[in-house]
Amino acid sequence: MADFCIPEGNLPSRAKIVDLTMLVLYGGKVRSLAEYRELLVGRVTRVAPVPGELSVIEALPAGFSSAATRHNEAFPFHNGIQSAPSPRITG
Repeated sequence: MADFCIPEGNLPSRAKIVDLTMLVLYGGKVRSLAEYRELLVGRVTRVAPVPGELSVIEALPAGFSSAATRHNEAFPFHNGIQSAPSPRITG
């Protein structure tokens, strides 16, 4: 999924404005990376920042094998476009 992730700490971020807007207009919220990890119960495999303030969060469906993650590492091209390397999340 591609979404804002609220940064930790008290740094300014557009994600915090989006969070307030979601709260006021829709009763929703923007999550932090820690909240995504808790929501997805350890299924987050990687997070890739993209230009701007969005992040692409890759997570496995419940009951899905980690073999797909190994497949993506072995074959980083999709439709002729190379995937951008991203930091691994441990834990």
